[in-house]
Amino acid sequence: MIKRIITIAKKEVILIWRDKLSMIILIALPAVIIAILGGVLSFGLEDSKFYLLDYDNSTASKEFAQNLDISSEFDFAGYLSTESELESLLKNGEAKIAIILHKGFEKDILSNNSRVDVFVDASDLLFSLAVEQRIKLSLSKSNLLNYSYEFNPELKNEVRSVPGLIMIVLIIISSVMLSLSVNRERERGTSRLLILTPISIDGIIIGKSVPYIFIALLHSLSVLFVSKWIYGIELQGAGFNYFAMCMLFIINSICFGLLIAAWVKSEVELLIGCWLFLFIPNVFFSSFIYPIETMAEVTRSIASFLPSTLFLDSYKNVLFRNAQASSTYFNFLILFAQSVIIYLFAKVGFAKNFGRK
Repeated sequence: MIKRIITIAKKEVILIWRDKLSMIILIALPAVIIAILGGVLSFGLEDSKFYLLDYDNSTASKEFAQNLDISSEFDFAGYLSTESELESLLKNGEAKIAIILHKGFEKDILSNNSRVDVFVDASDLLFSLAVEQRIKLSLSKSNLLNYSYEFNPELKNEVRSVPGLIMIVLIIISSVMLSLSVNRERERGTSRLLILTPISIDGIIIGKSVPYIFIALLHSLSVLFVSKWIYGIELQGAGFNYFAMCMLFIINSICFGLLIAAWVKSEVELLIGCWLFLFIPNVFFSSFIYPIETMAEVTRSIASFLPSTLFLDSYKNVLFRNAQASSTYFNFLILFAQSVIIYLFAKVGFAKNFGRK
């Protein structure tokens, strides 16, 4: 009995050794997950930039800025001149924390009567609550800390969760479902019939993608109604910017899904590839679950260029902040450039592997 068990165990070891996918999952994947998520699963602020409008311009007010700056949680970004400048930075998403120290701060702080106005971008609820807690500890002498929760004064959790949920829905429809359809064409042999038709690889890809684009856009539209009628969140900015943003993210997701589908062989490999290269980065590295400000600096640099991060940032700019269109141009440009580059790699994979079973 024991010898037979050992024989079967040896056979399984040989199968695992010969199967590249099993080797990656059993050996490489755990190490990758620990290395990647180790820099994400942090619950403290990390170098969160803050701006200061200092009406007092005293030694005490400068010490206040220095005390926050030397902490690992905050990073002093500069002084502001007017409150209109403060509002503009918050509205365009250039600042998430802004503090006003009023005239007489140095005198009043000795009597525990100093007034400090803190403006926090509350479109990310966890971030705003973490900022509130940390500033209270930094200014324990003050009993007049006035918080202004910008873009989410009622501290609704839906303001934070809805953008992330629509991001996941768009990824599932645009990337996973389309890539599964492409992979099944190849497994069933119908991909060869498509190649024999008088149409280019580009035409095949576009034809396969169009239905999923329309379905994803319909879901983007439905989110507006759900957000308004259920959660009371209304579109503050231009509708064109919103749909342009959704369209770019959908196309970007399609390109990533096609890239994975073009280079894998089986449906299992496809699902693992989508999970590893689409869901883990886009869910954990964006601000959907954990604020980017809580991540390590290296991780934050990578996360800031991920499609999901660009999408969520643009979503908040358009829906919650009613920011100027120019504030989203950079995100749109990066999403477009990523889509072009990824599509070219996907096209090479299609030309090489689509006709193979």
